[in-house]
Amino acid sequence: KHFACNSMEDARFRVDVQVADDVLRDVYLAPFERIVKEGVAAVMSAYNSVNGEWCGQNHKLLTTILREEWKFEGFVMSDFMFGLRDSAAAINAGLDLEMPFAMIHDAHLADAHRRGDVDEATIDTAVLRLLRTQLAFAEPEGDPADYSPDVVACEAHRALAREVATRSIVLLRNEPVAGMPVLPLDATALKRVAVIGRLAAIPNTGDHGSSAVRPPYVVTPLQGLRAALEPHGVVVDHDDGKDPPAAARTAAGADAVLVVVGYTHDDEGENVGDIPTELLALFPPMPDELADDFAAAFAERSSGGGGMGQGGDRSSLRLRAEDEALIEAVAAANDRVVVVLMCASAVLMQTWQHLVEGIVILWYPGMEGGHALADVVLGHAAPTGRLPFAIATSAEHLPPFDPQATSNSYGPLFGQRLLDDLGVEAAYPFGFGLTYS
Repeated sequence: KHFACNSMEDARFRVDVQVADDVLRDVYLAPFERIVKEGVAAVMSAYNSVNGEWCGQNHKLLTTILREEWKFEGFVMSDFMFGLRDSAAAINAGLDLEMPFAMIHDAHLADAHRRGDVDEATIDTAVLRLLRTQLAFAEPEGDPADYSPDVVACEAHRALAREVATRSIVLLRNEPVAGMPVLPLDATALKRVAVIGRLAAIPNTGDHGSSAVRPPYVVTPLQGLRAALEPHGVVVDHDDGKDPPAAARTAAGADAVLVVVGYTHDDEGENVGDIPTELLALFPPMPDELADDFAAAFAERSSGGGGMGQGGDRSSLRLRAEDEALIEAVAAANDRVVVVLMCASAVLMQTWQHLVEGIVILWYPGMEGGHALADVVLGHAAPTGRLPFAIATSAEHLPPFDPQATSNSYGPLFGQRLLDDLGVEAAYPFGFGLTYS
């Protein structure tokens, strides 16, 4: 998912992506083609439209390309709730399953069939694809009851979560201090470490929308560092960074400082609240009291109530001004400073990267992320992560972006391709990542 060209969050229910056929196939569909030919069983369509047709009823995408050209044999489902707009157009285009409720098909498919807008054979084909996939995954032996809830977050799974988080960490900067790179830190030579920043001490696993998970616990960066250092007699101080001068004083006497900054689900991720009224109108009629409850629920989501978070597209690829001010204050107070970034995508850092000795991208590292960070910064594991995108030196080197656009042209040049075409160097190019060897 989401098939295809769904790379604008705030405008995903409205935007029409205009893209030339060769660019569509060579650039934006290439990852989908690869996984389809590797045998993926299901594809989810996108909310947006491509070249004037909504993805959930786009015959060229769902039938011509996906099934006829790529020989896809699985089923296609809609994106949830608002991914299907026209029952007849969707099923005729190759959409097999409306998710997650009986809504548009339930209200309109039978009438469309009676009118002759949808052949019974088309419905049979959609049913066959669903049943065929279910049977392919049916287990002839084994009882689901054999897999009890205590397998969730068991020791083996926690170890895997820690390994994945550790291997994902990207080391961007590792400058020498007293003739040696600042990382890894030597726990035996440390007496006091300062951990600075509001994100250091809160669970921060990313999006609170469709990809939200509910781990039984989350090891924060502060907890992970304390668990690794305090048994060695190292004092680990924490300052939330709300007062940069106070944070600088905490950092001043430390043997090393880690500044944890970045984003949360409030800043980026799924925008669960921005639902156009014309989409809400697609719902089947419901009693007034249910309609009021439904509207209230979406209003709560939109305001971040219930822990959902607004998410959406970031308006800037820089850190918050207060985060940049915090880095500057701490860097002026200590010459062994490592910035730890919690984020999902690129961060422009030209205004402050030269002030610090180390930069690490932790991403949203999951339930064992704090332990993973400690493993890397203390040298128990070497950083092996690589950037899955280019980080530019300036926003001027990025394509223009309007998060509220109703139409947008997608070309072949973005990221590293665009920087290469402009003849400018990236701050950190695609695939970049340091290690200790």
